[in-house]
Amino acid sequence: SFKTMTQSRFDDLSARNNYIGIELNRAAWMYHDTDKKNYDALNENVAFCYLDPSVFDSEHGAPAAADDYPSPAPYKAAEDIKLDPPATASEDIRKVIADSAGWLGDVDDAIAAVSGGWSPLDEAIKPIAGNWNELKRLGEAYKTAGEAVENSGKNLQAGTKQLDPHWNGKAANAFVEYSAREVDAMVWEGPVCRVIKAGLEAVAEEIKKVLARSIESGGTTLRDFVRASDLAPMPEELAAAYDGV
Repeated sequence: SFKTMTQSRFDDLSARNNYIGIELNRAAWMYHDTDKKNYDALNENVAFCYLDPSVFDSEHGAPAAADDYPSPAPYKAAEDIKLDPPATASEDIRKVIADSAGWLGDVDDAIAAVSGGWSPLDEAIKPIAGNWNELKRLGEAYKTAGEAVENSGKNLQAGTKQLDPHWNGKAANAFVEYSAREVDAMVWEGPVCRVIKAGLEAVAEEIKKVLARSIESGGTTLRDFVRASDLAPMPEELAAAYDGV
């Protein structure tokens, strides 16, 4: 499903960013107190777990995550990350009724009162019943998530630019190249999720239009029903609503 594909992309981005963080932290230990790569400090600050520490030395680093480097360079994120949950809105079906046929609600209530609960309006909208605003809320959730990933990519880009002048060599070049590809993948999510939001909002509006047409059609049926009542005594509840038709 589309949800699963989006989740899979986000999971992959998260895993790769975690990997970048682990490797940068390892690199900080490798170059600790020296301009030349040395594994001594790294090996002293990794959790060896089941590894044999005796096989690692200045030329051979332990393949494990290291403790957090104690004095990293200061870094300020370029963009704020916001993950506020989208607000839940009701479908406000009565407003759609009022916009489509203001008198319809009163007549429908009157018919339900004299017919034992049967509602022509409910019958008309039953096939398309539901909270279409949930589609808008879902779109807002996609937008929020996409822009969070997008801004995280911009933060990675800013951090890379800050680091680049102070790190040279093949490892540095490989990191800058890898980071640029990761930034492109993350920034891409912002506009994609904004398009998803626009699409879901358009679908929600189309559902409202179909609902309005169904209500208008039900209104025509109710007019005929009410006018036909001129041929027979009209129940008191329906007579009160009839005045507005």
